[in-house]
Amino acid sequence: MTALRENVPRHLYYSSARYSLPGAKDMEEKGWLGSDLLFDVDADHLCTGLRKFNFCPICGVPVEGVCSHHGQAVEFLEINEVCLKVALNHTFRLIDVLKDDLGMPGRAYFSGNRGFHVHVECKGECGRLGSNERREVVSYITSKGVVLDQQVTIDVRRLTRIPGSLHGKSGLLVKEVKSESEFTYDTQLSPFTGITIFVPNVDIEVRVLDRDIKLRKGTPTKVETAVGVHMSLKGLGRIVAHAK
Repeated sequence: MTALRENVPRHLYYSSARYSLPGAKDMEEKGWLGSDLLFDVDADHLCTGLRKFNFCPICGVPVEGVCSHHGQAVEFLEINEVCLKVALNHTFRLIDVLKDDLGMPGRAYFSGNRGFHVHVECKGECGRLGSNERREVVSYITSKGVVLDQQVTIDVRRLTRIPGSLHGKSGLLVKEVKSESEFTYDTQLSPFTGITIFVPNVDIEVRVLDRDIKLRKGTPTKVETAVGVHMSLKGLGRIVAHAK
């Protein structure tokens, strides 16, 4: 923990795999013992019509590709509560299929950004399933109408985010979700409190978490710190001051 405090990472992961020699440099020398099952449900793979645009972070104008003057571009995708609720519904449908049909209890987590993860702790035969067997598990689940990022599940060495850590692209917590009704996409998902002064890079009216925000390029705007951190990490501008 001391190392993490002294060198704070933007993202924090652990491996779904277990090894006899996890410290070995060569992957073959590690001695794979088995892996948990991971599933990934992305909101932007489920919803159509999400607002997406590119803009230059310097001149603030919409661009296709990169800015012809500055050679830069920020891509912003607006994720909303309705879309995340769709993803959450798929997540708990997945958990039901795992439990009722396959006898595998799963736990759901908000990824901290655009969707949800489901983690099945696997021991014995379950843990030793190879990529082909995991692909069959995915095929069965998707046949029930659940939309997944299939590559996540079939990868026996997949990394996943540590619960309680922050997602470095949003500033939101990776958090266990025990029921559909308990999840709300709001500022409570952020550990940051207080008020910040935010200077936008672009003119935009945007939905950030559960707040409607109007930004004008270069105009300092007072916002909740949870909102300011989120917008800063999304490339919409920068925080210049903070007060508790």
